[in-house]
Amino acid sequence: MVIARTVNMLHAILEQARGFDDVELLLSKGNDALTRFMNNHVHQSTEVAWRNLRIRVLLDGRSGVVETDRLDQDSLAAAIERAGEIARAQPAPETPAQLEASRPMADSTAWHETTAAAMAFDRARIVQQLGDLARPKGATFSGAISTSEKTTCIVNTRGTEAYQESTQAELNLLAQRGELSGYSYWIGGDISALPLNDLADEALSLTAAEAVLQRLEPGVYPVVLDHYAAGMMIGYLGYMGFGAKQYLEGRSFMTRRMGKRVASTRITIRDDARNPSGLSSMFDGEGVVRRPVDLIQAGVAVGVVTDSVSARALELKNSGHAFPMPNSEGPAASHLFVEPGKSTLPRMIGSIKRGIYVRKFHYVNVVDPMTSLITGMTKDGTFLIEEGKLVRPLSNLRFTQDVLGALKSCSALSSASRLVEGVYGPVHSPAMLIKKFHFTGVGEE
Repeated sequence: MVIARTVNMLHAILEQARGFDDVELLLSKGNDALTRFMNNHVHQSTEVAWRNLRIRVLLDGRSGVVETDRLDQDSLAAAIERAGEIARAQPAPETPAQLEASRPMADSTAWHETTAAAMAFDRARIVQQLGDLARPKGATFSGAISTSEKTTCIVNTRGTEAYQESTQAELNLLAQRGELSGYSYWIGGDISALPLNDLADEALSLTAAEAVLQRLEPGVYPVVLDHYAAGMMIGYLGYMGFGAKQYLEGRSFMTRRMGKRVASTRITIRDDARNPSGLSSMFDGEGVVRRPVDLIQAGVAVGVVTDSVSARALELKNSGHAFPMPNSEGPAASHLFVEPGKSTLPRMIGSIKRGIYVRKFHYVNVVDPMTSLITGMTKDGTFLIEEGKLVRPLSNLRFTQDVLGALKSCSALSSASRLVEGVYGPVHSPAMLIKKFHFTGVGEE
């Protein structure tokens, strides 16, 4: 079996790495393929096979790390020796490094033959189908479609043996007609589940208006954030404050708010890496089983994600959210799920007398993580809402808004959720109705 062969190979390397307190090996290998297209035609197609072995040795509480893609005997011996030299050169740490011991695990439920076997021809055929849908509408499609497969295996001298195979397919889709544009996105493990016609229809529908872009004065407006905009906003919230290291260092909006209300009672957010509705991941960069973590429960801040270091500092159980150690980032919430509501996107739009519909956010940046303040632009589908209807397309607007403030004024969420782009990883998010959202400028497009 591939699993046994890979694990046995890493154990053989462990035998070669004697003379240290502990050793951890992280092997990653895969195949990434990408097809870019513009104006309904493919303009670039690439594919790369790769592998990487990360060797981490511990000596007197110090860590030494070396990465290599050469797995012959001499190269491995040189890499192990170099890792030892790095460990010996480190200053004595305040907290000695140590490895995690986890039960053996292996998983391939996130691997799909249809995605792994996809070729450049298959991706080009999808582009051709998109062109056939766009041309009758007088529109064009641009974007990218990618397919990949990945194997991750972690073995250490504490008994950890963790193995996972997975595949991923992703489509970024931009429809354009004149100065109007519309966006759709899909990500999943099985490319055969790609809802191509639905995604194309959604993007094209945002370019169907027979009107030029109009400017709207900046101000505070009620907004309907489609899944893509809402998910990106939640992704940045996670980036700013759901990690335990940020919490411990006082750099998180959660630091002074744990146990307090930070959002509407409608808002519940959790990290759930093993949920098959997302891109499931069984273990983290230390080989620790990932556990679901409640972060905001009915509007109340209730938790952060941990790795081995932060879990010991907080005297909590390790939730399995580490990047490969050592690192300066700390743990990260990378599989966010927002609990859906009971409304629908049309119903939320229909409830607004005058406001703004936002399909997507673009060029988002953090202003102040302690107040959850971000700034950015709307893009590829911004419309004025009047009397419950989308009445005209708008020039892109710049916003500056604290995410928690937006979530406090959330008055409805859709019952349907989507897996959309986030920051550390995709976010499973419903659409949201926000009563007050701050727009500070108007784009020139």
